Amino acid sequence: KLLRAAVSRALDGDITQPPLSFQELEAGDLVAWLPTLRTTAGAQLSFSASNTHRAGLFNLSRVYKERMSTTLEQGLTDHFRGLNPFVSHFSEL
Repeated sequence: KLLRAAVSRALDGDITQPPLSFQELEAGDLVAWLPTLRTTAGAQLSFSASNTHRAGLFNLSRVYKERMSTTLEQGLTDHFRGLNPFVSHFSEL
């Protein structure tokens, strides 16, 4: 129900305008935001869930035909490429 309400609120706005400025967004913004997200059980998101959010951002830019800055694209790619082995290491401990 909460998701449906959030989607409804988003759709009530002007859907022709992107919800954020892709030119002003930096990779560090997304990287700082992701750890604040929690599952319904209160745990941090898995690598897979975090990567889904990253993919969602790329899809959102494509849907709105907004070009991400090269710095943002490369920063996200580099961060997630380096995060996978890091997460895997700590999940084994």
